[in-house]
Amino acid sequence: MKEKIVKGLLLIVAFFGFGNVYSQMVVNNSLTVTELVTDVLVGEFIEVSNVTFNGLPGDQVVVQAGSFDATNSNIPIGNGVILTTGPIDIAVGPNDDEGAGSSIGGSYQDPDLNAIASSSTNDAAVLEFDFVPLGETLVFNYVFASEEYNEYVCSSFNDAFGFFLSGPGISGSFENNGINIAQIPGAGLPVTINNVNNGTIGTFGSASNCSEAQLSNSEFFIDNENNTEFSSTQYDGFTVSLEAIAQVQCGETYHIKLTISDVADGALDSGVFLEAGSFGAIPIVDVNIDIPFEDPIVGEGCSINYVFTREVTNIPETVDLVISGSAEEGVDFTPFPDSIHFDVGQNSLTLNIEAILDGVDEGLENIILDMFFTTCIDTILITDTLFIANTDSMRTVLGGPDKICNEFGESTNLNAEVTGGFGDIIYEWVFQGSDTPADINNALDPNPLVIPPFESFYELKLTDACGQKFRSTDAYFVENVCPIQPPNIITPNNDGSNDVFVIKSLDLFPGSSLTIYDRWGKEVFKTDNYLNDWGAEGLDDGTYFWVIVLSKPSETSKVNGYITVVR
Repeated sequence: MKEKIVKGLLLIVAFFGFGNVYSQMVVNNSLTVTELVTDVLVGEFIEVSNVTFNGLPGDQVVVQAGSFDATNSNIPIGNGVILTTGPIDIAVGPNDDEGAGSSIGGSYQDPDLNAIASSSTNDAAVLEFDFVPLGETLVFNYVFASEEYNEYVCSSFNDAFGFFLSGPGISGSFENNGINIAQIPGAGLPVTINNVNNGTIGTFGSASNCSEAQLSNSEFFIDNENNTEFSSTQYDGFTVSLEAIAQVQCGETYHIKLTISDVADGALDSGVFLEAGSFGAIPIVDVNIDIPFEDPIVGEGCSINYVFTREVTNIPETVDLVISGSAEEGVDFTPFPDSIHFDVGQNSLTLNIEAILDGVDEGLENIILDMFFTTCIDTILITDTLFIANTDSMRTVLGGPDKICNEFGESTNLNAEVTGGFGDIIYEWVFQGSDTPADINNALDPNPLVIPPFESFYELKLTDACGQKFRSTDAYFVENVCPIQPPNIITPNNDGSNDVFVIKSLDLFPGSSLTIYDRWGKEVFKTDNYLNDWGAEGLDDGTYFWVIVLSKPSETSKVNGYITVVR
């Protein structure tokens, strides 16, 4: 008999909790087994029949099979079908009982479960049905969970679990030449407690029962032991979401058996979560529209990649394309071919289409792409729709001119009125006639701050979300003009302080002339290139009139005023 471990009383805070509030997993077994398969589990491109549970018709409700909603729990599958070795409600958390389990009795035996079990099987849950795939790859997602974690890792007590597939082209060692497709990705090992675990031999395990390879798959395992959060499942451990996959022949009839059972006793329960809508066949060809936008809308001028992919590559395949919608082929977008063709070994094809920038306001138009390919049973239609938004050509009206005084720390923000384009637009300010980014902070900002040390002409380069590019035809002019600041008194007494007529900011206007007049209007000093060096040499104290002609044109090219000489 397998040993059980019983915890002491847990704090009720695990249920009522402090801090975050989590949703509890919900299970429901009000649906018949057939309804669970046809209405919950099965997805696209599959036809299902002959549903049974433990050998009986699927028109019954059973305690070991039901639906679940784990949207806000820690089970990595949101909702679907659950099969358990006990009543399904034992799966509901929190994880507050290391010995959770309930034997339901029953004597049903499955030969495949018995073949993989190390001892007799009990409490079997065997869901099986026939199906016809309309594609060539069977796939569905699942999570295996158990109360046998972590104590019984590397023990002889491993609840039996498997997905046994049989039918045309399948050759294996199980019933009807079946194979077990519940496999660890890339490991070639079936999913079991001894094969998927935390990498540590359990309390009741033995090193002789596990190889190094069996303890090397912890990446596929989630340890849930002692997790008393309300959102937790009761099971002490479970796998990540895994994918069961197999190559099948389109149109042929296959049989699958989804199984789980206790081994040796019914003390500790296990369960398998099957994702809703995931049991299906992959269509031969699918399409993805590769555009840099979250919504399927592009602007005129955008380049569009239609990427066609397929899973099965061992056959050539031709897919017919039919285009419709309000957008006109050859006018609003470049034409599509009538079909695409995959060679053997080819799994991807890309068609590049351009939405034509025609300058006509047509509102929102659409392209409807219908793909037709013939399966073994029927012609399959896959439809994809893309919308084209009206887009004007990009245009700019630049601001300016601006006049600032760099020496006084003045600055200005470049600005531009931008129209047209689609989506987010990238700005790049450059010096006129050059592709060199402007030597400013945030040259990619729509309104960057500039403090140019000299007159500067800026142009604006634009790129919209579709890759359209535009460069302004005019320039933004910023002139560095600082007003001169002459003093109103000098004291030329050779004491080294205020001895000469120093005009601040005059160095920004090299070559400027200075003329000095006495109070009777007589010219007493003149130079065509004043260097801030006049000290009233040979002149009496008094008030003098000065005139400066700036060498660089501005709003006022001639400046005048008075200076008092005091020795």
